[in-house]
Amino acid sequence: MSEFGTPEWSRATNEIEDIANIRADLPRRVEDVSASIAQLDHVIANAPAARQEVIDAMHALSKERERILIEAKRLKPERAAGRTGLVSRWIGEEPTGEEAYVGHRAPTSKGQTYPAAPSAGVGRAKSPKGVGTRNRLVLAETGRLRPSVHVAAEDWHHAQVFEQANQARNDLSAMGAPFQGHVPADHVLLNPKGRTVPAHWRTDELSQFGENWEDVADIRKQAEEIVQGFAAPGHDRRPSRHSSRPPMRRA
Repeated sequence: MSEFGTPEWSRATNEIEDIANIRADLPRRVEDVSASIAQLDHVIANAPAARQEVIDAMHALSKERERILIEAKRLKPERAAGRTGLVSRWIGEEPTGEEAYVGHRAPTSKGQTYPAAPSAGVGRAKSPKGVGTRNRLVLAETGRLRPSVHVAAEDWHHAQVFEQANQARNDLSAMGAPFQGHVPADHVLLNPKGRTVPAHWRTDELSQFGENWEDVADIRKQAEEIVQGFAAPGHDRRPSRHSSRPPMRRA
């Protein structure tokens, strides 16, 4: 018997939990597999004509997505090479090289899903759908696979947005020099505390100063406090060790 907290105990606990989840899911899995088989029988009885242009497009979209992920180091080339024949081997056939890799996705009530725009920021961009999974054909085995060529186009679109996000991060990082622990004399460090929106911008603190305000010194003092909270000139301020250390811009 494994001791509590050991790797063997953790593996045994996870296996027991997996078995319990599978048992609880069996009734629904039977329904889904039966529905998937019925749908396949319908397709066989009413076989659609093969369209070579669609097949070629799926190959092209898949290869382009693969290129993007490999260049971003989110997919290893050797793993990519072995994915196209997964389904062929799963049904007992040897891959012929004619296969195109298309990610397995579960059906959604929203239909086709396309991301609107790349995510902003300079941090690590979120990987597209399907990246990081183990390709165990779980959806195919449980009858929950979405059988549509549109998945190839959707995955390609997600990869395009991912590539744009990475390019935007590269462009933004190129605007400044790497932070070396201090601000050079001819530079200004913008937003040293890493705030998304400076605190002064969230208040109506300056609304009291109307067109006829005569105390220029008060206005200047308020303006200087705002600037000092958002831009640190060289040799004037060092960001705290908890700041996000944004890129520097030349003044």
